[in-house]
Amino acid sequence: MNNISKAQIAAVRLITDSLTSAELASMYNCVTAGFDPTQSAWYEKARALFTEDGGTKVHAATLEALDSIVWRRLEPEIKK
Repeated sequence: MNNISKAQIAAVRLITDSLTSAELASMYNCVTAGFDPTQSAWYEKARALFTEDGGTKVHAATLEALDSIVWRRLEPEIKK
């Protein structure tokens, strides 16, 4: 983590907690691949994260927080 605060991570986590693990993985893939998320089933749950380019991209700080959150949440499932 570069300059992202625990508060920023917590704010993103509040939103991503409503997503299933599959939705979180799908959202992360969409964000990192640069796809338009607006047609995804999970978009309404995570819409508040998409503050750039008319609601289709996340801010760099949000992406940094997502990196941390996705790894922490999905790592135990990967190790199964």
